[in-house]
Amino acid sequence: MRSGASKGCETALSGRDQVARSVLLAAWMWILAGGCSTEPTPLPFVEVTCGDGTTEIVPDQDEDGIPDEAACDWDPERVDCDDTDPGVGYPVTGYPDQDGDGYTLGSEETTCPGQFPPQEAPSADIDCDDADPEVHPGAPEVAYDQVDQDCSGSDLTDVDRDGFDATAAGGTDCDDADPEVHPGAEEVCNGADDDCDGKADDADAGGVSGATDYYRDQDGDGYGAGPARSLCAAQGLYTATEDGDCDDTDASSHPGAEESCDGADNDCDGTVDDGVGDTYYQDADGDGYGDAGAATQACSAPAGYLSDDTDCDDTDASVHPGATESCNERDDDCDGDVDEDVETTYYLDGDSDGYGVAADSFDACSPPAGYVETSGDCDDTDPDAHPGGTDICGDGIDQDCSGADTSCQDVDDDGDTYSESDGDCDDADASVHPGATESCNER
Repeated sequence: MRSGASKGCETALSGRDQVARSVLLAAWMWILAGGCSTEPTPLPFVEVTCGDGTTEIVPDQDEDGIPDEAACDWDPERVDCDDTDPGVGYPVTGYPDQDGDGYTLGSEETTCPGQFPPQEAPSADIDCDDADPEVHPGAPEVAYDQVDQDCSGSDLTDVDRDGFDATAAGGTDCDDADPEVHPGAEEVCNGADDDCDGKADDADAGGVSGATDYYRDQDGDGYGAGPARSLCAAQGLYTATEDGDCDDTDASSHPGAEESCDGADNDCDGTVDDGVGDTYYQDADGDGYGDAGAATQACSAPAGYLSDDTDCDDTDASVHPGATESCNERDDDCDGDVDEDVETTYYLDGDSDGYGVAADSFDACSPPAGYVETSGDCDDTDPDAHPGGTDICGDGIDQDCSGADTSCQDVDDDGDTYSESDGDCDDADASVHPGATESCNER
């Protein structure tokens, strides 16, 4: 290091024998450092050996051995970055991370080494603001501050990621904390303005999700009439959730109400006084008995109707309960039986002897062909065999249907009421028989 003289500028300069440039430079630096003062002032320099073997003396204010300016035609970047700080030396080439957040810029630069030296390779994600350690890829984004903390390319203006910027950022999302709330969202019955139109739970064109159809219920019977309103809660006269009231001025008339005989449609089914009153039956033949198959319900009997329903033929006035049963193949008295107690039993008479067999009978009002009223024939293939027929004794045939053939000894040939079996000793003479008067006639 060199130091200047303590007295007189001229004296100090005339005593130098260095190369003119070095002397002049040294003198100039000496003057800047307080030359010509009465006290000696150190002049910080550094001697640089050039490539050709010559030397140059250049300033080194912070005495860190690194020249403050270029010497020997060196690269201008081969000088001290900060000649007031001995801790800062030559410029460094690399990928800057000046804010020390671990993220570099995307291209190399030659800069003075600061607190955070450049990196040899760029970071995987590039810093978008190397002057702010709070700004880098992956940094927490602060919404609506117009700063791109996470280097995504823009400030966070849509916190709930529903595609709409918040009103705080000049957008239209009225609740940027709820992705279900934004312009065009479905309005829901929740007390909130879901579609950001300035109204909560309002029925838009698409209605309100979760809303209920309410009908105007003027008479307060729980049933409404007219068009419905889609509401989240009852409003005014729109309190009924069931419609169909056919008379909204009468609380006794509504669907499900009890029908009364009052000339009104109480249950709103479209029919007046239906299902109430008494049941009446048509009496078409005017016999005083009604037809169960032609009933109607009314508050009073309509013309041609009565309360009886027992007529089994309402087209014939002679047929009804209590009528006289006739043998006509009809149920005249409506008791369920046809011609009961008035038919005659007829028996099959196969041999046409006037007697039928009991095993083959038929009840009818008149005899069918081949049938007779009298039964008891014991042989319906023999016209000579029947009750009352003449039995020929000893022929083995029961002509009189007595149950057996008659023995000839049992026959009263003389007509005296005694047969040989009865003791008649001369069945050819009616005067001879048991008990007859004995005559002197040698008999």
